[in-house]
This record gives sequence, C-alpha cells and structure tokens, in this order.
Amino acid sequence: MRTDKTFEEIALPHLADVRRFALRLTGDADESADLVQETYWRALRSWHTYRPDSPCGRWLFAICLNLFRRQWQRGRRIVRLVDDNDPIETPSTAPDVAPAIQDAASRLSPILRTVFVLVDIQGASYTEAAHALRVPIGTVRSRLHRARACLRPSLSSHARDIHLGAA
Repeated sequence: MRTDKTFEEIALPHLADVRRFALRLTGDADESADLVQETYWRALRSWHTYRPDSPCGRWLFAICLNLFRRQWQRGRRIVRLVDDNDPIETPSTAPDVAPAIQDAASRLSPILRTVFVLVDIQGASYTEAAHALRVPIGTVRSRLHRARACLRPSLSSHARDIHLGAA
C-alpha cells in the first residue's frame, strides 16, 4: 500500500459520483450497488497501480465502466439510463424534460448510451470519455454524434409538445 495518502483519503471522496454513474449505467439501485461495491473492491486490490498524479475519479469511473461492460457482454444485465426514482436534476423554473431524456436515452444502444451518459449527463470531457472507454477521441465524437442524432427526433417532438420554443 501507499505511504503518502491512503485509499480512504483519495478514493472514498468519489463514492457519491461513482454511485450516480453506476446507477445511470444500470438503471437499477441493487445492480448499481453491486457495481459500486465491485468497483471499489477492484480499486482497493489494484491500489498499487494507481498513479497519484492522475485523477482518482477518472480511474474509478474507468474501473466501473469496464466492469459494467463485462457484465453487459455476458448478458447478465438489463440496461436503462436511470431508475424512475432518481430523475435527472433540472432547475425548478425550467420545464421538466428529464423524463423525456430518460425515455429517449433508454432506447439507445448500450454503446451509444454509455457515451451519452459520460459526456452529456456526467459532464466528462471527450478526452476523459475516450480514456474511460479506451477508444480514440474520434470514436467518442462519432458515437456521441450518433447518440444525439438518435435522441433528436423524440426530444424535438417533446419540446414542441410542451411549447419549448423552436424545436
């Protein structure tokens, strides 16, 4: 183990972010709890590989995403964007578009949904998403473009339905 800062001091402050990320990937509270537990277990076992000069949150997201991807490839999980009890936060003065975004995103393929969640929901940069997904930045841009193109028709329709200006 490290002698400078402990796992608890560096990794545990990111727990809430990793929980939100896992919930958005799995869409199920129990499955996301399992995913977070496995993420932190793997992180602790691999703590000796963590570089202190790199962002720990990004490292944890990469572990979480890789575990999720392996579970999805094995066909063990049903993937949704978020649980109905954990809506995307919107300002109280704005129309509630979160359900429309959740519904539209739930119809994306897992590959496109993952990029959409990382960049547009979690706020990761293209570089961070490329690192977490282990793909070139151009692939992130391409997948995000396709995800947004797939979301556009239903979200434009929803915007018209709630009279949200020019859709």
